[in-house]
Amino acid sequence: MLNIYLDQNKWIDLAKAYHGRQDGQKFAPALQASFLATEQDRARFPLSVMHYMEVGKSSQGDRRLRLAKVMAQLSRAQSIVSGPGIMKDLLAFWFSKAYGLNATPLEPQIFGKGINFAFGESAFTLKERFEQPILTSFLEDQLNSVEAIEWLLSHPEEVTRNTSVADLRTREEELAKHANSVRQIGKDYGREARWKSYSLSLIWQIRNEILDAFKMIQTSPGGFFENEVLLFRLLDEIPPLQVERELVVERDFHWDRPAAGNDMIDIAAISMAVPYCDVVVTEKFWANILKRLDLDKRYQTRITTDACELEDILRL
Repeated sequence: MLNIYLDQNKWIDLAKAYHGRQDGQKFAPALQASFLATEQDRARFPLSVMHYMEVGKSSQGDRRLRLAKVMAQLSRAQSIVSGPGIMKDLLAFWFSKAYGLNATPLEPQIFGKGINFAFGESAFTLKERFEQPILTSFLEDQLNSVEAIEWLLSHPEEVTRNTSVADLRTREEELAKHANSVRQIGKDYGREARWKSYSLSLIWQIRNEILDAFKMIQTSPGGFFENEVLLFRLLDEIPPLQVERELVVERDFHWDRPAAGNDMIDIAAISMAVPYCDVVVTEKFWANILKRLDLDKRYQTRITTDACELEDILRL
């Protein structure tokens, strides 16, 4: 089965075709091929946390609902877990192999169903509210239904959505300002220096997950944080971390394009999609970087910018 990740703008292209808009006619064959492939279990189109966030940014409720409908129906409520949601498990799995432990944790599951799986945690803490396993199971099944995903994607609670979107935009602006400041400070440094600098920054960002992972495998971190070789090896061998580092460092060499608020959402999504999906349909800027760095070859992932190509990709 092919795992196909669509950038938010590519979902919009397919939604235009789904709702019969004239500017979506050229995407109609791709949409038809996509639905056929999912019905025949030849492909799946998983949703990520980033998709839920991106749909919610629209202030037009009817637009959100139209987009949510096609996303829920084509995805069939399938999800790809978020990087933060799976990071501790990825680290524990890597440490167990790197340290040669006999008891190796199960390899983390990347694809699953429903919003809880996408977030990598209980977005709805049902088990804390209900003690009856049967009731909990029933409610979780309801939350993982296509209808529930459509409702959640459409963000019908306008007051809550407005607050969440305002917080998200503030955070995006802060991240963009910080990224541009760091890039300016390091403008005289070469690629290797920036690569090492962001590597160490990334280790610092996930330091708590690293410590939790050591606890999971019941091993002391010892001198791990002082072992530069092991630190860089970890970042090179855990796919989402490796992709994030390369994208951020390469982005910062594009002086004609300031870091944008939406960049970290895009990078977080791509860092999971490229290593684990067979096809990624994304915007030109990121596609060009991915191909220039040979990340498509490293992970054997087809990278494209045109949703129309899905027709050929999914042809029987």
